[in-house]
Amino acid sequence: MSSRNFKVRRFKLSLQAACIAVLIWFVTLVGQSATVRETQSFLRDHHHAWLPYPFPYETTTNELARLLTYDFDAIGLLFAGSYHGGNIDFSQLDTGINMVASRGKKVVLHLTPRFDESDGVFDRLSDGSTLTNQWNKNPNASMIDLFDVQQRKKFNHFLELCAKRYGRDARVLGFVIGWGYMGETGFYIGDYLTDFNRIGSVASGYSPHSLKEFNHWRQRQHLPELRELPMPSIGAQSRDYILFHQFRTEFAGEIFQKEAVAQVKAFTRKPVGTFGYISVNVANYGRDWTPTPNADFYRSAAAAASFDLHRTLVDSGVGWEDNEFHDGV
Repeated sequence: MSSRNFKVRRFKLSLQAACIAVLIWFVTLVGQSATVRETQSFLRDHHHAWLPYPFPYETTTNELARLLTYDFDAIGLLFAGSYHGGNIDFSQLDTGINMVASRGKKVVLHLTPRFDESDGVFDRLSDGSTLTNQWNKNPNASMIDLFDVQQRKKFNHFLELCAKRYGRDARVLGFVIGWGYMGETGFYIGDYLTDFNRIGSVASGYSPHSLKEFNHWRQRQHLPELRELPMPSIGAQSRDYILFHQFRTEFAGEIFQKEAVAQVKAFTRKPVGTFGYISVNVANYGRDWTPTPNADFYRSAAAAASFDLHRTLVDSGVGWEDNEFHDGV
């Protein structure tokens, strides 16, 4: 065989091997994503309820036991466990999942990654102060500077550890991912639980990382660089402030939330969703709620809209705001 023919043959074999590798990767990727039929079955073939406060600290095992007496077969548990440098304590969650499974029901695991002070995860507010996680209670459950690459790595590693542990667990039916104030994937603005008049007084998402990413976004739009992030006005809002919201919406949905969903999907075939609230009240605690391109479904409430009603889980919240049931359908 001539040297030239040998090189051609080696090139063909290398090309064939590369194609096979890509095909295997694609098949694996597709095989680990819930199908449309599986997602619709998850949404429509079960009676869903969820305990919206962190388990087991604000939602107790007694409350879970009471819920298990009702005619629901899919129980949403909001996991409260600190990342703690990657050493998550799953023992309390395992107790809750076992309680659900012992009654012949399944868990929908709500993951709003939480961190303690040693993890260095926090958000910067518009007044220069910081808002850190309160990992074992709401409302500041999953605050994060999502424009900070290092914080995002910790957030996604939390999800990876959970997905590896429960992604193939037959007791778990699916996953919902959240972040931010109340874990509902929006940028915090004021604190109506403390003082309703504070709404709009401070806002999250104002870190140096946010400014850097916003200027990158502006550069792609052929707009001049800003030295500081725009603030709201009592009167008409500036064009830069409006564009800032557009940028944050795109970044949250198309980068941050997409990354998070992909991280869980890498380890499960179960449906993976995010919160899909669209507030009907402009005086709300969240801003820039946005759809997620690779989410299988959205979780919303009867009092709010959603990005896709054909793929939205509107389940009954139990014990929410001192009601037996809240926003259920």
